[in-house]
Amino acid sequence: MNDRKLKAVFFDLDGTLGPMDIPRFVSLLGQAFQTYFDRMGMDGKKLASIFMKGAQVMVENDGSRTNKEAYWDYAARAAGPDVLAMKDTFENFFTTDFDLARGGCWQEPQVPPLVDWVTSRVPAVVATNPVFPLAGQKRRLVWAGLDPDRFVRITGYENSRHAKPNPAYYQDILDDMALTADQAVMIGNDCVEDAAAARVGIDVFLLTTDCTLNQDKVDIDQYAHGDYEDLRTWLAEEKGLEK
Repeated sequence: MNDRKLKAVFFDLDGTLGPMDIPRFVSLLGQAFQTYFDRMGMDGKKLASIFMKGAQVMVENDGSRTNKEAYWDYAARAAGPDVLAMKDTFENFFTTDFDLARGGCWQEPQVPPLVDWVTSRVPAVVATNPVFPLAGQKRRLVWAGLDPDRFVRITGYENSRHAKPNPAYYQDILDDMALTADQAVMIGNDCVEDAAAARVGIDVFLLTTDCTLNQDKVDIDQYAHGDYEDLRTWLAEEKGLEK
C-alpha cells in the first residue's frame, strides 16, 4: 500500500471495467426481465416497463431516501401497492435470469491485471450508476472477469441516495468513506456522467477507447485521458502508485 495522498480509486463499470454495447444490453435486459415475470404468471411487459422507467426515477433522486426506496415508491404508484410484495422476486432476478443480458457485455483482457495492480496498493471502489441491486452489480463484475471482493465498496440501489451525473453521488461516496476529494480519483469512459466527479473536486481520468461516451462533445483535454496503459502510467507517475 502506498503512503502518499491517494486513498482510493473509483472505477466506473460499464465501458470501463467491463466493455458494453449499451443498446444491445438494454434490449436483452428488457427481454430477460419480461420473460422472467411472464414465467411466474405476471404481466412481464408491464413490469419490465416499470423497471426501465424506475431507473430514471433513481437518477433523479434528491437524496432524501435511498434509490431503492425511490424505486419502490415509484413502482407502487405505477402498478399499485401489491407490487411491494414482489421485492424479493425482483431482486432474485439479478442472481438468475439477469445473466441472459450478458450478451451485451464482454471482457477486456487488460482490466483484471490493472485491478489487481491497483487493489494491491490502494482501496478500489466500483462507482457504477446505482440503479441495480448490489446483486446485479456484482454479477456484472463477474461478467467482466473480476472478483467483487477485490473492491471495498460497490454502489447499488440499496446503499446510494443519488446517481450519475449528479455530483452528489460522488460526494456521498467520499462522505461514506471519510475521504476528501483530493484523496480519490475517478476512472471512467463517460465524459458527462463520470467527469461529474470533477465538480466535487475529484481528479478524473477518462478512458479513450471504443466505449468512450461523449454525446455532449465535452472538451476531453480538460481531463487526464488515454488508454489503459496511459491510465496505469498516470496512476503511477501522477498519483503516486508505484509501478
